[in-house]
Amino acid sequence: MIDTAVRTRVLLVLTRPIPAAPNSGRERTLAFIQNAVASRFELRSFQLDDALRSPAPARALRMLARLLRGLLSGMPCPLQVALFEQGGRRKLLRRTIEEFHPDAVYFDGIRSVDALLDTRARFPELRLICDFDDLMSLRYETLLQRRLPISLGYLRERIPRLLQDFLQRGFVTRAVLAYEARSLRNMETRAVAAADAVTVVSSTDIVRLRANAGPALATRTHVIPPGVLFPQDAIRTNACRGFIFVGSDVLLQNRMSIEFLLELWSRVQPARPLRIVGRMTGSYPAIAGVTFTGFVRDIGDVYHDGCIVLCPSFVEGGIKTKVLEALGQGVIPVGNALTFEGMGCDPGALALRDTDFAAFVRDPEALMPTLKQAASAMRACVEGGYSFDAVTRAWSRLLQC
Repeated sequence: MIDTAVRTRVLLVLTRPIPAAPNSGRERTLAFIQNAVASRFELRSFQLDDALRSPAPARALRMLARLLRGLLSGMPCPLQVALFEQGGRRKLLRRTIEEFHPDAVYFDGIRSVDALLDTRARFPELRLICDFDDLMSLRYETLLQRRLPISLGYLRERIPRLLQDFLQRGFVTRAVLAYEARSLRNMETRAVAAADAVTVVSSTDIVRLRANAGPALATRTHVIPPGVLFPQDAIRTNACRGFIFVGSDVLLQNRMSIEFLLELWSRVQPARPLRIVGRMTGSYPAIAGVTFTGFVRDIGDVYHDGCIVLCPSFVEGGIKTKVLEALGQGVIPVGNALTFEGMGCDPGALALRDTDFAAFVRDPEALMPTLKQAASAMRACVEGGYSFDAVTRAWSRLLQC
């Protein structure tokens, strides 16, 4: 019998390619969303271009023109949104929509907001969803308040070193962070007003987003957490033979965690080794007991039943996907209060005070029974809201409303 049912069509508008072997938490989240949507809907993707991927004088002029239009209109455009000024590719996106006839269009992050606004103007009846992931205005406000450097994320690799150094000068950093925080906050509110629904991953971020957007628009905002797979049936860490940190230093938050752990190992000199996994862009001093593995194609090969994943965090916002990944792999994640922020699950003994890390890495076995119990409880909580089925159902409801 031939199935003649027409499947709902969804167009994904992406700001970055989704690699076959994701290297970052956001890449893994996007891959998860893509697989979840494809499991229920007919799917097509459209890749937005950015000025750093395809540098040219004409692109630079369009970016500057976009910034100038924002200033003159009284609605300043964030730099990271101006980077994705599409020029002629706006017509290509419109043509893709006209040819594919999607029932819903998904926009990847705040950097895609100009494409969202243009699509709303051209297709007023089309269902539009914008996935913020983290609330970027909150991230930049935090960096500004704590006098931290600019976080360039995955765009860092495409920015010339001289420009990176210039952006990290004190007064330049403060000015850029202040401009981005203010303009991002305004642009987030415009996105909520234009879209049918906007999502963030964290219950902490949604409180700030709703406060910024106001009560009239708050009903359009939703929390959909990043999904996690569970290749292991239960927490399997019974003893600690070593520690692991997973994450590329391309991201500021990972770089700060790596520096904290290196200082800790240099000072405490634990008997158990620390393995740092992920692609590195910086150079670090050689410290006894610490090895850098680099990029690992199959992250499952990293975890074993004698390891504890260290996840100290020092930048607020979002969900720390390395915690979800560790729980899915059946190993114990240990961090601080910020590590588990916004997850909606009680970390219990898994959340240490920063001053307690030294004693813990010196003698982790003393806490093993308590940690395993806490990790098992948190895994049970995560399985309820972060599984493939749970996240697929959440996206399906939002895309079909």
